[in-house]
Amino acid sequence: MKKRILSLVLIVVFVVACYSVLSEINSKDYSEGKMQVIYSYLLENGDLSPTQAAGITAVIKQQSNFDTSVHQNGTTGLMCWTFEREKQLTEFAREKDSKITNLYTQLDFILEEVNSDSEYYQLIKYRGYSPEDWEKASTPEESVLAFVYIYIRPGTFNEDALQASANEIYEACTSSKSRQLV
Repeated sequence: MKKRILSLVLIVVFVVACYSVLSEINSKDYSEGKMQVIYSYLLENGDLSPTQAAGITAVIKQQSNFDTSVHQNGTTGLMCWTFEREKQLTEFAREKDSKITNLYTQLDFILEEVNSDSEYYQLIKYRGYSPEDWEKASTPEESVLAFVYIYIRPGTFNEDALQASANEIYEACTSSKSRQLV
């Protein structure tokens, strides 16, 4: 009887361990897939350079980990919009006859917020960064810093981690595009 119980316990432990590993792998694959979709969509539908698309994608990863349904502590969506900007996102989604949680609606809204000709334009000079810094940024690291300051306007954050993330996204997305073209 003890051997049987021990065997059952070991099987349960094994199954739980396998499930945990598979969940982590699937979650990572899902995030990487979403990252690629977001980067490509921004690049194809916005007037953005590859480094700018990587910068925005890195900020999205930091803000919401690519989850459009994030709704916590008074924030909503990919960019954790709050207050007036959340209301504008809601209005924007309604105008598009879309749900506020729709990935492409949120990405289109981001593109509107970075378009200086849009009524939703949000880029402002903040802590020494300006929209001009965003326009002339030539690396993912420069783009993400300019973007996070003129768009998110955070109190504090880990600049090194965000820059590393932008560079990783840029490398992953541009190298996979190159592989697809071959």
